[in-house]
Amino acid sequence: MEDLRIINNIIKDVSSTLDLEEVLHRITKSAAELINGDGASIAILDEEKGVITYPHHYRMPEKLKKVVARKGEGLAGQVIETKKSIILNDYPSHPRALKEFVDAGLKVLIAVPLISKGKAFGTLGVFGLKEESKFFEHDMELLEGVGKEAAVAIENARLYQEIKEFREILEQKVKERTRELEEKTI
Repeated sequence: MEDLRIINNIIKDVSSTLDLEEVLHRITKSAAELINGDGASIAILDEEKGVITYPHHYRMPEKLKKVVARKGEGLAGQVIETKKSIILNDYPSHPRALKEFVDAGLKVLIAVPLISKGKAFGTLGVFGLKEESKFFEHDMELLEGVGKEAAVAIENARLYQEIKEFREILEQKVKERTRELEEKTI
């Protein structure tokens, strides 16, 4: 029951803004704190470019934001492909572990898919950096609950951002057209 209360609070917090960067920050922070992880990351698949990027981290080295993997590479690629969560209590020894994350000190990982309209577009991962770190099935179940709501919040924020950008483009075009018409009438 306590877990449900915590997840509901996370959902309310994450859904209370449409600013994409703020949504990503709140998701990663809440996910790490929920299951006592040392850090968290969101991976996003760019279908057009065929790559997976890691645009937001919580308590992880900034250089990891620059990591780019080809579609299907790494554990994020596996989770996106299969739409199945994964727990690894020995991240560095996994054949799909990304060198940049191993070098950053990741020891354990839980990654859950972010799914919208039946399609996985990314992952939410929580990491442990200590040798004695360990995640359990219950941790994964909690993170899956957060991941489902996080996917909705991310999609809403992305759509809002697209609409906002489209509106700005339209406003600029209206200004340009108005200026052209005013010049013709003079």
